[in-house]
Amino acid sequence: MGSLRNAFNTETWSRIVEKLKSSYIINVIEDYFRNREIVINRNQGMEVTGGVPQGSVLGPLLWNILYETIVNLKLTKGATSVAFADDLALVSEAD
Repeated sequence: MGSLRNAFNTETWSRIVEKLKSSYIINVIEDYFRNREIVINRNQGMEVTGGVPQGSVLGPLLWNILYETIVNLKLTKGATSVAFADDLALVSEAD
């Protein structure tokens, strides 16, 4: 079995970003969501049709994509939002 020499350090960031814009990544994520199931016991499962899979590698990234609109809302002067995972705090200065 072969390995690409220094593979993770040699690709340009612009090429990575270009690949993220392609339909390939959308297909990967759609496949990731397809046919998801929670196994209740050996004989019983339940289809999952929503939510971000917790404990997964992609989960935090997918959540950040969803949450980005809220975190970047334009707030009044002196107000800011602070977010970590699924927690959000709105902070405002007081006179």
